[in-house]
Amino acid sequence: MREEWQERFDSIPPVGWRLRVAFPERWIRIYSLPEGRRYPESDSDREMLLERQYAVAEYVLGSSPSCLFLTCRYHHPTEESALWNSGRIGSVQLAELWRTSEGVHPDHLDAEPAEITVLGATATWSESEVREALLAVANDEENLVILSHKTGCVFAPYDGGVDVILTKSETVQGFRSHFEHWLSPLESGL
Repeated sequence: MREEWQERFDSIPPVGWRLRVAFPERWIRIYSLPEGRRYPESDSDREMLLERQYAVAEYVLGSSPSCLFLTCRYHHPTEESALWNSGRIGSVQLAELWRTSEGVHPDHLDAEPAEITVLGATATWSESEVREALLAVANDEENLVILSHKTGCVFAPYDGGVDVILTKSETVQGFRSHFEHWLSPLESGL
């Protein structure tokens, strides 16, 4: 799994903001809620968030694809915890795949680099399996990056939307046209 990731993204860890910075010509951001609202406040907000994210995932990942599910745990290299080397997405058990010391958590950019433990597993995308994980990401309680084995594209939800990394910059305009009403109005795309 590590080899597959590194073949496509070299030494960039599976962290949404790091991918956005490394591949800006292949990156697009979709808002999960109208007007760029960041957090769902009601059941109807949560349902809209899920509907949008499911639609983007199907477009990017394909229909019921086999995917590499990845999450990262940030910690100081001298700390150890069982929380950093295991996890779940629905019924999918994640295992530690590798560690890298190249990370700085986006909430602490002025801090010293933290170690990132990358957890992952290969599984078939299923809305029912990822529902709770997507809601946890939307509430800034978890992080998740999904790589489609079929398309090679990345679906990286965050608290506010989804960052997408396509395989070719030539496909960005078609994606933008398809989801134009959910794109950021900002020139930066953020």
